[in-house]
Amino acid sequence: MPTENQGRGSIHYALELYLDEKSNIVVAFTPAKLHTMIHNGIAWSNMHILGHILDPLGMSFYSLQESHVLFEPWPERMFLLGDVRLCHFSRDNTAVAQGLVRHYVRELDPARVIITALHRGPGPFRVEEPFEWQRGEELFSRLVKIAA
Repeated sequence: MPTENQGRGSIHYALELYLDEKSNIVVAFTPAKLHTMIHNGIAWSNMHILGHILDPLGMSFYSLQESHVLFEPWPERMFLLGDVRLCHFSRDNTAVAQGLVRHYVRELDPARVIITALHRGPGPFRVEEPFEWQRGEELFSRLVKIAA
């Protein structure tokens, strides 16, 4: 049975991950380990990888049949930018995108994350109010609220 989003646009989670001494900085700032973490999340999600780029300075980009996953580390600032964007062409991928965000947050264990959800057409482009998540808070319930 088709869902409301199937065949309509995409969900894009823009992530700002702020790390501290308790975070998994070895994964965040070791290019090969960051790349593996991203790949493992994609493998879990059953998304279809079209290609990937591992920049020697650490940026990891995966092109997916359903869109992309990207992480760009800033070790000098203990910071990562992340994008999880999935299209709803063949199915509603909102829950899969949320699962990827949870996987990456769990693996990196940032002190805090600012998450902005963007819903892209057809139809009106919609940007949700960014919300801040901090270590120790429940992430799932916050993600579900911004997907509605």
